[in-house]
Amino acid sequence: MAIQQLFVEPKLNELKHLSGTLAEVSPRTQASAWQLVGSLGSPEQLSRYQEFVFLLSSGIGKIQVTPEYRHTWSVRLCCENCTRQYLGHSLIKFHDKPLEFEVSSNSSTSTNCTLSLLGLSRDTVTNVSLIVVPKENHHLCDCSGGVCKCCEKFQGQWDFRQWNSMTVARLAGTICVGSPCIGERVNGLPGPKCKCKDSYFGQPKLIGNNLTDAGCTAARCDIPNSNRLFGADCACADGFDGKITWTRTIPNGQCVPAKCHILNSTKEPGLKCRCLNGFTGSIRWNGSEAEGDCTPAPCSLPNSTNEPGLSCRCREKYVGTISWIGSTPVGTCEPAHCSGPRVNGLPGPACRCKDGFTGEPEMNGDILTDYGCSHASCNIPNSTEEGGWCRCRDGFGGMIRWKGAEAYGFCKPAPCPIPNSNNMPGDQCRCLKGYIGLIVWDGPQAKGSCTELPCVGEFTNGVSGPGCRCRDGFAGVVNRTNRLRRRGEVRRKHAVLNSKEYRREPILPGHCEPAPCNVQHSNQQPGKLCKCLRGFIGFITWNGPTALGTCNPAPCSIENSNKKKGFNCSCLDGYGGNIFWTGWKAFGTCLPADCTVLHSDFVPGVGCKCLPGFYGQITWKGHVPQGECLPMPTCSNALIHIVSLKSKQHDLEGHACDLGQQLVLHGHAEGQNIRWTRVESKPRGRCKWNLSEGEPWRLFSEVSPGPPMECSIEAARPRCDSEIRYSITSLQASSFSCRQGVGHMPLEFPQRVEFRGRVCGYDLIQWESVKIPLEPESVCEIDRQGSPCGGIPHGEHLPHGCLHLAEPAVFEMRTTWFTVQATSRYRGFRYSVRFFDNGMASMCHGHTASRQDDALSCHWSSGLFADEWHLNFRMPAVFENGMELAFRRVEADEDNAFGLGSAFRVLDAHDENLILTSHQHLPSWWVSTFERDWAHDGNIEALSWQCQLSHFQNGTCYQVKVGVGLWISETSACGDLSDHVSTKSVTDNKYYTYARSSRGSQIYVSTQECLPLASRYELQVEVVSLSGNTGPVALEVASADTRCRKTLRFVAKAEDLSKCKNHDGDPEYEHLQRIKHLFGFEEDDEDEDGM
Repeated sequence: MAIQQLFVEPKLNELKHLSGTLAEVSPRTQASAWQLVGSLGSPEQLSRYQEFVFLLSSGIGKIQVTPEYRHTWSVRLCCENCTRQYLGHSLIKFHDKPLEFEVSSNSSTSTNCTLSLLGLSRDTVTNVSLIVVPKENHHLCDCSGGVCKCCEKFQGQWDFRQWNSMTVARLAGTICVGSPCIGERVNGLPGPKCKCKDSYFGQPKLIGNNLTDAGCTAARCDIPNSNRLFGADCACADGFDGKITWTRTIPNGQCVPAKCHILNSTKEPGLKCRCLNGFTGSIRWNGSEAEGDCTPAPCSLPNSTNEPGLSCRCREKYVGTISWIGSTPVGTCEPAHCSGPRVNGLPGPACRCKDGFTGEPEMNGDILTDYGCSHASCNIPNSTEEGGWCRCRDGFGGMIRWKGAEAYGFCKPAPCPIPNSNNMPGDQCRCLKGYIGLIVWDGPQAKGSCTELPCVGEFTNGVSGPGCRCRDGFAGVVNRTNRLRRRGEVRRKHAVLNSKEYRREPILPGHCEPAPCNVQHSNQQPGKLCKCLRGFIGFITWNGPTALGTCNPAPCSIENSNKKKGFNCSCLDGYGGNIFWTGWKAFGTCLPADCTVLHSDFVPGVGCKCLPGFYGQITWKGHVPQGECLPMPTCSNALIHIVSLKSKQHDLEGHACDLGQQLVLHGHAEGQNIRWTRVESKPRGRCKWNLSEGEPWRLFSEVSPGPPMECSIEAARPRCDSEIRYSITSLQASSFSCRQGVGHMPLEFPQRVEFRGRVCGYDLIQWESVKIPLEPESVCEIDRQGSPCGGIPHGEHLPHGCLHLAEPAVFEMRTTWFTVQATSRYRGFRYSVRFFDNGMASMCHGHTASRQDDALSCHWSSGLFADEWHLNFRMPAVFENGMELAFRRVEADEDNAFGLGSAFRVLDAHDENLILTSHQHLPSWWVSTFERDWAHDGNIEALSWQCQLSHFQNGTCYQVKVGVGLWISETSACGDLSDHVSTKSVTDNKYYTYARSSRGSQIYVSTQECLPLASRYELQVEVVSLSGNTGPVALEVASADTRCRKTLRFVAKAEDLSKCKNHDGDPEYEHLQRIKHLFGFEEDDEDEDGM
């Protein structure tokens, strides 16, 4: 029974810590049951607590275990390793001493250990859990009353009563937190890691719960060459370079002299750096950086160059040594010794090269030598050698002197008296051409001889000596040896003629060929074949092989050419033709060019002008006419005309109108002159001008076409043609409607339009269409088919008829005094007179009627008639109120190249100096007027102007004033024609005005229209002369009359008609006076004018 009691589970009687702190913990279900114990002694306590925490104060702790000895065989402690102790029982006595175990932990948090009490039997074991926690790792210190305070520099505490065995393993780092580390001199790490920064000594001071830098003091810095400041302020002194660091309170590093990079300094490191010798300045240090500069020091030593610094040297031709002590120059400069045969021997700057030498003495060591002196160039013309050796060349004589390096004197060519030489002085002396010989010089003395060469060879003249040459017109080589040739090298200095040193070349025959001819504008043929080119004139002669003479542009006298010489000769503007040259003579003709400008009079050449009622300017470019003739507007008090701008213009208010802008001109008629008063753009409103006196010309020069300055009473009649074009400013444009695209386009008023038509009836116009320009650059054409012949669209300024006009006959009317007495005051007046086949005539006056002259002013008249020998016409009204002129054909004009009827002289016994001449081919209708095949005694053209014929028949009186008019009146008898004329007006339907002549008959026109066949009623009047007829004047009416033209034939006795015929030399003094007045002539004394 007693033994059985020994085999029970051992009990732990006592557990105590020998070092460290032992804490008991209740079972896991009992929270807050921790308490600190010194030892466990009663079995009741041991039975209650089976878990313990052992807080190690250091790495190893020690516990004492007291088991129930008699029940315990051994005690085992297992942590990371197991340690076992046996109880030393004996048979007579149980072990009764406590057991000691060392406990350690390698963990930073806690280690779980098991303390086992092994009983006497295998199955009897009592286990106790022991958690080993290092206090140091958790920063726990004073433990009492169930609480462990955190160590110094930590905040917090461990209250065991708030923990159980389950949470002990999670205590690491969560119990004590390092105190904040605050201050500039601490490292800012919490708790024990809070330290004074490097360069400070001491310990952070705990103030309250914070560790502060109050206990940190700057450490002493003893680094050599430093600034010795305490702590972090310690750095290398100025002039030294390095880095000072700290290990806690110990300064580390070194300060070495800093590098010096100042230009021109010694570059020594640190404070030893200074300016080099010869330089001045101040070097300062900012830490390890050198500041300042070293500039060359001034140098004022006598005879030095005074250049600053090391550039200071002794002046040229001085010797010495200049050194520097710091910025102070030291030394002397003395004149150098001058030595050498080519120098003057004077010391220093006075040392010069001798006369005849050039250059400068050179320094050789401390001595001025003549090494730099060389023979001076001898610039005397015609000299040789240099320096003192200089002399005149052979063939020259003179004197040479020296002043320093400058030679002066002269060497002029020596005279050469050798016979048959050219006797030219000096080395220009040669044997004359045709002579052979050698001339050499010994100084200024000429030596040698010249002998004749024979003249041999084809085409030479055979004359020996200088007369030998190629024949004129030939070129080549004759006398082909004229010198002696050297056999070898001969010394030129003091050369002496030595025939042994020369050999004579063989005489070769001459070779002469036709010489080249380089005369400008020649045919360049060689020799005598050379002549001037076509169009050039001149004479080419020869002087031996040289062609002499000139070929100049030949004069050109072709009439109506520009008279320029040579190929620059061309027809004048307005003339056409071909000018060609045969040799120096110009051939060809320049005839007036055809003028095809619409509505012009078709006068060939520059005399071409617009028809009556039309205005415009016709110019010429070569043989091509340019310009246009436009109808004048109808005279009115409210004239409107459209033009277009040729360039951009601004009105007075600054408004701009561009190129091509249409302008509307407003004005009124003053007689038949137009005064334009204002201008506005179309459409209205953009630009406006109010025109004052003279102002229109500036604006009108910038518009096209130029505006008319005259108006017409009636619409101008164009030439009858299959197509008639007529441009006007339409005031009825709004009545037209253009089909443009879809629908109709209304037209703006007014509008520039072109009517088109054709001739109908005899001289009527049928207006068939109208063309209207639209913007931009399009045209609207309106068809007016069905319009009546001779009808005029309502309100339009259009003619109902046209003119049948052939090419006119053009004459020049002038006085022969123009050529006879060039200094007379009568000179300079010429008139261009144009005759048309419808009886019209125009007379243009100006100083040149045969040249293009825009100043020519033309005026129109009607009433031309002529027979075989006579020409009568009425001058325009502006000339002596329409005075009549009578001319007789010059007999010799039958042979005139321009045709029959090309020359006339005025019929006046007192003045035969007024003539009519034509200088161009006359049209066939004019020539036929003067042919004899139709001329007869009954030719009405042969009757004098204003001859009166009357006939009464069946209650009607027919009265004719030849060349003036015809009256038909119903009366009982024919009265006096002059009284009758005064009572009639030209608008009377019974009055007919003379219009034109037609092969011996005259056409008289009424003012009454004869639509739709002709524009006017006409009467053709003929005269029949019957020899021996004794009856009175009879009248016949032709049976072939048309509706619009009737023929009246007066039949009379020849002797009665002879009273009205023209008679050569019949004086009419009043007629003569009118002609003289027309041309400005006055009665002069015979001794004054010589006539």
